[in-house]
Amino acid sequence: PKSVQAPVEAHKRLTAEGAKDLLSELTEAFRDSGFQAQILKLARDVRMDKHEFLANLKKVALPIQAPIVQRFGFEPSPEGVQEMTRAIADFTRGGRLDAGVKAQADL
Repeated sequence: PKSVQAPVEAHKRLTAEGAKDLLSELTEAFRDSGFQAQILKLARDVRMDKHEFLANLKKVALPIQAPIVQRFGFEPSPEGVQEMTRAIADFTRGGRLDAGVKAQADL
């Protein structure tokens, strides 16, 4: 029997320039002193436990990320953030690698 290849899951795409702009906006938002204070509080609340911190970070970051990802055409939700992450990953590895996007993503 022929092997059937599973279809590649489609996701929203960005241009390289769009990915850079989105990453720039996220970086700026994450540098906000109010957000930084929330991150510090989270770290203290979980007693610096790395796994627990990372497990809760998405909840703390979503209110900051949601309006930004929405402006770039993604749903303002955890799923939209995941889709945005996949769209950026298009430029951080593989055949569509863009050095500028990768450098900004690595900040």
